[in-house]
Amino acid sequence: LAATEIARNAQDAEFKVSRILLADRVQPQAPDDARFETAVGDVGAPEFIRSLVTPDTRLVFHLAGVVSGAAEADFALGMRANLDGTRHMLEACRALPEPARLVFASSIAVYGRPLPDLIDDDTPMRPTLSYGVQKLVCEILLGEYTRRSYVDARALRLSGVVVRPPAP
Repeated sequence: LAATEIARNAQDAEFKVSRILLADRVQPQAPDDARFETAVGDVGAPEFIRSLVTPDTRLVFHLAGVVSGAAEADFALGMRANLDGTRHMLEACRALPEPARLVFASSIAVYGRPLPDLIDDDTPMRPTLSYGVQKLVCEILLGEYTRRSYVDARALRLSGVVVRPPAP
């Protein structure tokens, strides 16, 4: 991001990006840019999420999650990271003095398997794996928090995610 990069908040007003916080379960690698900070923690822990969302937070990209195979193999882990982590993020944003814009990484897993040949606004969501169910529930929560004006949330349904190699 260039030093003059601007973004839009929930009220659609432009603001200059002055701080970017990267958070992960392992130490994130930040670019050589003074605006970047890093944090390490568990997305399923509400106190960790609350530590990330400060009163000046205006824009959140919520990309955390346990993907398909791992969420299916370990139901509790998938629920903690995918559902609880998102709910904690929504609650932290709800406590802000002004609503933040929240961009959520969802998945085409909400449509289930096999995927239809064509996906449009009328395609029914019928997840067949825990991951798809968790993402769909999160999308519904995003809609509710947006309806109540706690956040201005948007969900992007990604078609595929490349995950890091497993930890040693």
